[in-house]
Amino acid sequence: MPEPKKWTIVLVPPGSGASRAIEVSQRLVKGAAASGGIVALLALLLGYGTVSKSLDLGRAAQLERENARLAEELGQMHSQVTQLTDTLKNIATRDARIRLLANLEPNDPSVQ
Repeated sequence: MPEPKKWTIVLVPPGSGASRAIEVSQRLVKGAAASGGIVALLALLLGYGTVSKSLDLGRAAQLERENARLAEELGQMHSQVTQLTDTLKNIATRDARIRLLANLEPNDPSVQ
């Protein structure tokens, strides 16, 4: 059976301290690399989820403001339509009175 491959890591301190050599099996190096890759992938996914959610929250706030503005506009338009409807009713009433005073035939109800 062949001897397992080993990696040698040399730690050199700054200055004049003694360096140390550590032997690590290739299996341990592969496991550490795989674990590091998984941690990096999880960090990327978590970062993406956080950024995506914050963008969605910003978009939701923008849509909420636009919705409030449109609701206010709709309320203003509703009051204008109500006012115009009242004005048209007043005009129709005055028209009927004028036609009566001028001895004219009343308007056909289907035309009004």
